[in-house]
Amino acid sequence: MCRHCIAVLLEYHRWAQPRSGQQRRVKPPTAPQPVQVSPIRDAVPALSTASTTDLKLGEVMAFIEWLSPALKASERGQTLPDSPKLAGDVASWSQTIRNLDERRRESEEVRMNVESDMRDREAYVGRLTQQVQASMEEIKAAQACSQQLQQELTACREVLTKISEIASEVGSYESQLKSLAGEVIAKGSQLDKLAQSFREVSTTLKSLAKTSAIS
Repeated sequence: MCRHCIAVLLEYHRWAQPRSGQQRRVKPPTAPQPVQVSPIRDAVPALSTASTTDLKLGEVMAFIEWLSPALKASERGQTLPDSPKLAGDVASWSQTIRNLDERRRESEEVRMNVESDMRDREAYVGRLTQQVQASMEEIKAAQACSQQLQQELTACREVLTKISEIASEVGSYESQLKSLAGEVIAKGSQLDKLAQSFREVSTTLKSLAKTSAIS
């Protein structure tokens, strides 16, 4: 689409639109009409009606000259240059491009905000992952300590069982010792009596020895 093609299209648009509008207004004749003398007067309102939608080549060329730096600025993410003073459809074209650029900027800001939010969330998830890993390591250490304590508790229970068995045996020995002590005490009294009888015999023998020595 060079400038010559645009000029040809504009010229076609300018000449084709009044004719189509004029054909819509003209009704099909029912009878042969006389030839009108002043066709220029009838063509004047048609031309004035077509001027409302006519595109000027100068405005289109100005729009094209503005479009190239505008596209470059849009690609670079820069602000669009000021558009020339245009009117009609050409002005709406530039305004449409500006609206599209504003929407692109808004979407770019939204995308940047979303990416920033995603980075923050990823960092937060990373911190949570580290905390979870540290918690898992602490849980493993606690489980190992719990297993060791369980083993020690089992050993203590075994020791307590043995101690209770020994205590029951000691209790039985104590009863036996008490019975033996009673028996020893009883035999001790008997031995005391026997010792007393021995003393009496000894005293008697001493007295008999003295009497035999005197005689």
